[in-house]
Amino acid sequence: MMRQFFINFPKELEEASQLDGLSRFGIFFRIALPLAVPALAAQMIFVFMGAWNEFLKPLMFVSDKSMFTLTLGLNTFKGQYISYWNNIMAASMVFTLPALLIYAFFKRFFI
Repeated sequence: MMRQFFINFPKELEEASQLDGLSRFGIFFRIALPLAVPALAAQMIFVFMGAWNEFLKPLMFVSDKSMFTLTLGLNTFKGQYISYWNNIMAASMVFTLPALLIYAFFKRFFI
């Protein structure tokens, strides 16, 4: 996503900043990076959601129940013969709150 943003960055803006005396790093830090804030915010949300919802890696590497991630802890409410659906639904609501808060905080960066 970031590659596509920087490929579509206008060359005219880059040339105009070079005429004003900015170096390549100056163009990046003073012109391109501030314009990339919406793309960076979207990328941050996608990366956070990918890490937050990870299930298989912790399942393979974590064996101690005190170190379970939230997705593994939510899976422990499901049993072989009985599932505690009231606990599963309550835990999944708590599980979605951080993602909703991050989206609510960064929604002003979306265009």
